[in-house]
Amino acid sequence: MPTIAFSNVKRLNFNFIKNTLVICDGGTTLPTINEEHYSANVCILSISMGDLWVHDTMNPLLGLRMILPSVKFPIFIRLPRQKSLSILKDGSAICQAMNSCARTQPQSLVRGSSKQVFTDGHPARYYCVGAQPGRAERGVQSGLYKLKYGFPCSDWDTLLNLLQRAEYAFDMFGSTDMIRHIVEAKKRVPYPTMVPSPSSSSAKHSARYYNGAGFGLNVYLRCHIDNDFTMSIVQVHMDRFYHEDDPIVCYFCFPRIGAAVALRPGDFFMFNPQEPHCISSRCKSDDQIYSISCYLKTRVVGLNDNSNLII
Repeated sequence: MPTIAFSNVKRLNFNFIKNTLVICDGGTTLPTINEEHYSANVCILSISMGDLWVHDTMNPLLGLRMILPSVKFPIFIRLPRQKSLSILKDGSAICQAMNSCARTQPQSLVRGSSKQVFTDGHPARYYCVGAQPGRAERGVQSGLYKLKYGFPCSDWDTLLNLLQRAEYAFDMFGSTDMIRHIVEAKKRVPYPTMVPSPSSSSAKHSARYYNGAGFGLNVYLRCHIDNDFTMSIVQVHMDRFYHEDDPIVCYFCFPRIGAAVALRPGDFFMFNPQEPHCISSRCKSDDQIYSISCYLKTRVVGLNDNSNLII
């Protein structure tokens, strides 16, 4: 863990974040982002230089939570590591499923300039699974069309299982208001969530809250906000078994408030998507990490139909 002087911490306002490419370098000994690859209008926040205040605890029985005054939802909740590993302690199947999706899809997801995805050395590739708003029509698609490109049903169901484990974490650590907010929405609008594959032999039920997940290999993101309906849940995975004393592999950053949260493989991390945020580059360039975010898009809750007056 780098030694950080509180006086070095940088806090950026909304306008600066909106008009500047803000990215975070997670390198704890050496930089992992080459500034020469970017335009002049870039702000690189460095963990090793103390630009952000790092929140962490070495005690696997303790979690982390930040609540700001006058904000309904917490900024973030990191589950106690022992609890995260009781939900999922081996990333091998998850990494295989994400690899399979990336290998079989004809192209990666194209995100707008305000939500750019980066990686060092190779073109950044980012994918999503689950239900999604129609691109050129009203309504919400199941996303199962991805299977026609050769994405195995078993791997689709593995990612659905991860989504459902994230929902389990949400139920355990979400506040009463957070849970009531999403449950009441589901009662009023039976919006679609991620469903099992047509030939599923293990997944019996659709996800209860989240419509999908997005992921990439060795990626870091521009600081941005998401128009999501509730807290999103992020994890970073590696192709191996996890332990309580695993090292930090990257950071989840909130540049507006000058904060970063240390992430180890397998941690369940819930965050408010309305707070400007991004995931950092890797702490070590030799690591191979998959970053995955489970979300519920507001457009999905609204059934991707502006004529829907229910909510």
